[in-house]
Amino acid sequence: MADSHVSIVRLLPEVLLPEIVAFRIDTELYQGLIYGHVTGSTGQLELNRSNLARIPFLCPPIDLQRLFSRRIAPWFAKIWNNKEQAATLATIRDALLPKLLSGEIRMREAERELEAVL
Repeated sequence: MADSHVSIVRLLPEVLLPEIVAFRIDTELYQGLIYGHVTGSTGQLELNRSNLARIPFLCPPIDLQRLFSRRIAPWFAKIWNNKEQAATLATIRDALLPKLLSGEIRMREAERELEAVL
């Protein structure tokens, strides 16, 4: 734990794979468990080490984890690529939209700029 505001989780790869943790922590169930163990009332939530240790975490056999990891790896790659593409498109939108709305550039110019990037 870096401090009570930032948690660093280190795993033993022979016991628990990061894909399992990432997949499970993103579920509604685990988000509820995590938020049920936070403290703080000043607008900055804290999760101390002892509260973190109280959160149950099922750990399937490592062979099953490896199989799961291999099966979901393409999905994680697709999600990562989609997020990168969405960020690129948002940057392009943010650059072109004000110019289009102000009349600084026309639609055909914007299309050419977009094609140059993509």
